[in-house]
Amino acid sequence: MPYERSLFRTASLQVNETVEQFITRLRERALYCVYGTAQNEMIREQIFENCLSHRLLEMRDFTLDLLRRKAQTIEFSERQARMM
Repeated sequence: MPYERSLFRTASLQVNETVEQFITRLRERALYCVYGTAQNEMIREQIFENCLSHRLLEMRDFTLDLLRRKAQTIEFSERQARMM
């Protein structure tokens, strides 16, 4: 289990990866970490520590679900801006 937790903690958001894809990858890794009820909190913290968007880092109190929704909104607006 220490090895699996190390893999979880060293996971980072890839350049072309969405936050939703990162959450899915973290959930898969978390299965082997046995975080139990703390799993969402651990995923949330991992996203926060590896976040590429300063707008997500500005959030104060947030749940994993709120973080996910905010990230999707940011990613959508960034895609729209690139298309212009």
